[in-house]
Amino acid sequence: LCRQRQIEVYILLWENVEQIEPLKSEWTQKHLQHLNPKIHVMRHSSPLLDGNTHHQKFLVVDHREAFVGGLDLCLHRWDTDAHSLRDDNPLSPLFPGKDFYNPLYIHDKDPDYTRPYDCDYQGLDRSIHPRMPWHDVMVRISGSAAYDVSRNFVQRWNFIRSSNTLFLRDSTFPSLEYPKEDD
Repeated sequence: LCRQRQIEVYILLWENVEQIEPLKSEWTQKHLQHLNPKIHVMRHSSPLLDGNTHHQKFLVVDHREAFVGGLDLCLHRWDTDAHSLRDDNPLSPLFPGKDFYNPLYIHDKDPDYTRPYDCDYQGLDRSIHPRMPWHDVMVRISGSAAYDVSRNFVQRWNFIRSSNTLFLRDSTFPSLEYPKEDD
């Protein structure tokens, strides 16, 4: 999409503490930025610094449409409305590879996330262990409310950018302009 429409993509990514929650945010940042030079990713970690946490999740498209909710867009968070605990059909798994997740049974100290759907976590046996189900809600917002969500993103981006001298010196992290309501 970036190549076709010449759009810029800006992502604020939670900079997690790997010892607490191994989400691989640094790997994710590098992977996304290498997909296209028009993808800009900043990681941030301090809810005390800017009053935001990684639980504020949203996507804004052209300032006109927004999707807001608590859903983590990452491995092991996808689920169905059935919230199945079992997925032991090796020929056709519903939750392939590392999407089948339960941290109580995982023995991997440094799992390979470069090919997340090729193999399960070490120690997690689908025929014995349950997976951890997820339930979350997101909502689609249009019009002036989506514009407000867009302004919130611009505020967060610019605040985090101005709070870190590395971002200020790097032209790949430009200061964003507030959208015009009629855009």
